[in-house]
Amino acid sequence: MNSFNDRLERAKNYEIALIKMLNLSGFVTALNGTEHTHPDFVDKLRHSEDPTSLSIRFQPDGVAYIGNTPRSFYFEAKSSSTIEKNAYDQYINLTRNGNIVVLFFGSVGNEIKFKWIFVEDLKFTNSENLLKKFKNQKGNKQKDIPIIDNWFYPRKLNDSDYNEWKIEYKGSGTPYANIDKSCLLNCNVFKNLMIEKLKNIIL
Repeated sequence: MNSFNDRLERAKNYEIALIKMLNLSGFVTALNGTEHTHPDFVDKLRHSEDPTSLSIRFQPDGVAYIGNTPRSFYFEAKSSSTIEKNAYDQYINLTRNGNIVVLFFGSVGNEIKFKWIFVEDLKFTNSENLLKKFKNQKGNKQKDIPIIDNWFYPRKLNDSDYNEWKIEYKGSGTPYANIDKSCLLNCNVFKNLMIEKLKNIIL
């Protein structure tokens, strides 16, 4: 299995584990988005960046509710420590309309982690410092990926460097940033904090 397919399988397994955890915690969950109901449709949009297509492409993975008169939220399962700018922007757009969006970060392996954060509280590592760290580790093999507003832009590399980057990382090349893991919260406080946030919604 190549590294891209391996990442897809890891992400899917993490999503399944997360849904199981939420269900065991008393939340009712459902998959969300056109990618689950019409994957071929979404696949055709993979290079589209008009506002509607971006909203369709980057819907959170699922929705959940709790309570006798249920209140709900979106959740996204992230099996890596990075996030695409397009995805982050769409999640923030949802919160601007009063929606709750929760990001879970972790992996499936010997130990499953469900570190989490409300998307509006997410923090990022300093990309300039991170790039310097990578260059110290890899020397000339590390490409000087252009950085704009702390987002890495691999597609802004020259053609030769970008092709080498794609071969090494098997990434999409879209802008991304690394999360600051110190901002993430432990799973054992999730239910209480989520219920409190749901209670405080102004209707």
